[in-house]
Amino acid sequence: MLRCLGSTDGVTWAQLPAPTDADTALAAKLPNGLPFTGDISHEFPTPPEPPPPVAEGGAKLARVAAAHADLA
Repeated sequence: MLRCLGSTDGVTWAQLPAPTDADTALAAKLPNGLPFTGDISHEFPTPPEPPPPVAEGGAKLARVAAAHADLA
């Protein structure tokens, strides 16, 4: 098992907890090669979630029909 240590002052070290599945999924959203700032309070922005795919035809027609119903 890989043990990871962390320190905020370079003198006192403690073993870090293992990342959860949610932590791993969040880290996977960050771009590859992202340089860390060294500032512990810096928050890296994650890209927005992509919109869910829209099925062509039925969903599109329903939106158009709803838009035209509001006009009538």
